[in-house]
Amino acid sequence: MYCWGDNCFGQLGLSEEEKGAVHFTENNCIERPECVQKVACGEKHTLFLMEDGTVLSCGLNHHGQLCRKGNTNSLEQIGSLETHTIVDISCGANHSVAVCDEGNVFTWGDGSKGQLGTGKFPLKNMTPKKITGLFNTKILQVSCGNFHTISLSEDGRVFSWGQNTNGQLGLGTQIPDQASPQFVKSLKGMPLVQVTAGGSQSFALSMLGTVFAWGKNNAGQLGFKSDPKKAGTFKPYAVNSLRNLDVAFISCGEEHTAVLTKDGSVYTFGDDTYGQLGQYSGNQTPVPQKIEDFAGQVTQVACGSNLFTELHKDKRVSELICSNIKNDLIPELNSLPLLYEAFLIFVLLPESLLLNNTGLSLAVPFAKVVNDLNDNSLKILEALWSSLEAPSLTKQIQFLKNAVMLSVLSVKDDMDPGTKDLLQMLKKLYKANLKAKCIVPISTFCMNELCPLIVLPWDINNWRLWQSKQEPDENVFPAIYCRFPFIFTFITKVQVLHLDSLQQRQTAKLLAQQELLENRMQGRSDLPMIPLLHLVVKRSHLVEDTLHKLSIVEDCNLKKDLLVEFQGEKPLDPGMLKREFFQILFETMINPDYGMFSCSEPLLPLWFPSTPKVEKKRYFFFGILCGLAIYNQVVIYLPFPLALFKKLLGKKSTLEDLKELNPTVGRSMQDLLDADNIAAENMDLYFCISWENKTAELIPNGTFIRVNNSNKQDFVNKYIDWIFNKSVTETYEEFQRGLYKVCNKDIISFFQPEELMTLVAGDSNYDWNKFQQLTIYLEKYSQDHPTIKMFWKVFHALPLDQKKGFLIFVTGNNKVPIFGSDVFAMKISSFRVSDEAYLPEAQTCIQMLFLPEYSNIRTLKKKLLLAIDHNMGYEKI
Repeated sequence: MYCWGDNCFGQLGLSEEEKGAVHFTENNCIERPECVQKVACGEKHTLFLMEDGTVLSCGLNHHGQLCRKGNTNSLEQIGSLETHTIVDISCGANHSVAVCDEGNVFTWGDGSKGQLGTGKFPLKNMTPKKITGLFNTKILQVSCGNFHTISLSEDGRVFSWGQNTNGQLGLGTQIPDQASPQFVKSLKGMPLVQVTAGGSQSFALSMLGTVFAWGKNNAGQLGFKSDPKKAGTFKPYAVNSLRNLDVAFISCGEEHTAVLTKDGSVYTFGDDTYGQLGQYSGNQTPVPQKIEDFAGQVTQVACGSNLFTELHKDKRVSELICSNIKNDLIPELNSLPLLYEAFLIFVLLPESLLLNNTGLSLAVPFAKVVNDLNDNSLKILEALWSSLEAPSLTKQIQFLKNAVMLSVLSVKDDMDPGTKDLLQMLKKLYKANLKAKCIVPISTFCMNELCPLIVLPWDINNWRLWQSKQEPDENVFPAIYCRFPFIFTFITKVQVLHLDSLQQRQTAKLLAQQELLENRMQGRSDLPMIPLLHLVVKRSHLVEDTLHKLSIVEDCNLKKDLLVEFQGEKPLDPGMLKREFFQILFETMINPDYGMFSCSEPLLPLWFPSTPKVEKKRYFFFGILCGLAIYNQVVIYLPFPLALFKKLLGKKSTLEDLKELNPTVGRSMQDLLDADNIAAENMDLYFCISWENKTAELIPNGTFIRVNNSNKQDFVNKYIDWIFNKSVTETYEEFQRGLYKVCNKDIISFFQPEELMTLVAGDSNYDWNKFQQLTIYLEKYSQDHPTIKMFWKVFHALPLDQKKGFLIFVTGNNKVPIFGSDVFAMKISSFRVSDEAYLPEAQTCIQMLFLPEYSNIRTLKKKLLLAIDHNMGYEKI
């Protein structure tokens, strides 16, 4: 171990003879210096943390900062701490702080500004005292400024105490010095990995690499321009100039700051009077200056009062005081695409992030991950990025939705490794959200939940722009974080969060959502302006009213979460209303009697008519509605053949598609192809088609051109092409145009037809045992009730078609939603009248089955089958 500098008070831990200025020299006074884990320097005293958790101190002791009686300044162990295993230390100007492995904080020294956090303002405290104000809070990390202290807890909260003259506590304006720990509310919910304090300023670093700063900014040491009229910045703000640098570590001096990036580069800003920025400019600057001579070579940085040092990969130490490194040109801060930031948060972070005992992030640099991907997987990333168009809140949410949507893509053995790895990461994202019981599909109020994590790492000021007030209401702003389930997904991955606490927060989130909805309906203006597509429609004229509202909505507002309100009705759960809205709309619009789509026989798939009975514009709006359902991740009952999804992906329809649409015609075409001799079998066919009471020629003069053995394949191909393409060109193109007003075409193109069909209409891979296990029983019913036992016995004995009919009866769809299938649950409640003469009823918007208490299994089966047979148009309760 080596040391240098002023040793007038023995603060370098050398022998008594070596006083005054000391040049670079080896410290031989510490036994086994290789066991020193950390060194913390105050103004005139020093602490050494050893491998076994003991602490040594030396230097000036006028305020008791060495934790001993008298003014001896030699190197000694702090005996008062020997019963504890210390894991972190820090020094202020004249006070000291230590954290033990149990997360308790001990302080000693000068407490005149409250920097000891004991609730008092002592001038001298020579004995370490445990801070009781952090009861039941495990602290991972502490950092001291001159006269204040900040700490980071295991659950990601920041506490501060001490002097607040320049806002260095981050508590807001007109807050006096604090003698006990105070929770920094503005950072609530942020996944932080480091806190650090300078002379009168403070910083926090998030997992993403976003830097938050507050406190004194007279020399630009916070990284943004100072206001000469203000003493300081009193709340944490994101440092925009560091936003795209991928910061890994921060160190603060008296009035300057250095940040280390994950690629080994160093940026400095603040006061450069003594060359402490490594620029030797003698000026002050809030603009991060890259030290070009050591780019990519540094592994650690540290700042003193007017000193900056760095440790190189080859173990060289550079002292940059009065150094002559010139950098006349400010390097351009190459903007890391926002896609990578978001991708790191939502995909890589759960698996790649590790924390050591000090909470410092060891996340794998995302640039390396991107470099390891191949061309195909990069195309997926580029498509995700292109869906943003601009780094706005709405576009970032669009990215998240597209990323989650892509998680349904199949990972195949013959897939190239890069694409396979990328899709595997997307699936981990989805599973991680489900494991944390997050709501995916993203609910209407997911905007509230996403705003902190999406906006704040990008620019905290952008979030504030969503506030109706210039300064956010502290009672509203922190509460948004409490309603953010995704953040708990990642916190539980990297930090301990008790289940009870998580359940309490989830409950609070649901209550807050309902409160927010009610307040919004009352027209309150002090709430966040969340980007929503808000439709107020009449239930009695739902289709016409919806189409009219959509006709006046600007295209840019379609890619927003849908909030539905039925006019004249009391607002209910927004997710339930949204499902009911889509269910009623599509049930009406796909009904053959409505005239938009045709069906050759009952129970067969629908298709676009060759001669539509409704105006062409309705197909455009139908496409928009399908896109909105996909965007809002609401599975819709869409009984179309696979050919529809093939068309969307630019793939040709085949004879198998014709067999699905019209089995009779499909079989006749197959018989034609299988016939050895058409003439012998008396197949008198011409190149024309009779479809929907309309005759059309497949080729010019096709009415006169007979089908024979040599051209029969061409005839079948043109027959299929006419049905699926030529006859429906105008109506289908309107539908597709509407769909792509909402959905990104590049994202859709990554799917196979079967995958896209599953995404839109649900999954047909049923697990009926799991369906039973997830069922919730209400009122008098339980899984052991005789009626329930009879019900499941009857249900499991039903053929597949009737089980699917039952799903339509209860949920409005015969398939299981691909998003949230693990939490898909039916509810069974007892009937409102105890009379087994009644049929079962259903409330599809909440997936509720009202089941009468039948006395025998025969009656139950009869009534249930009657309900299934009339599953469309049942009573809506």
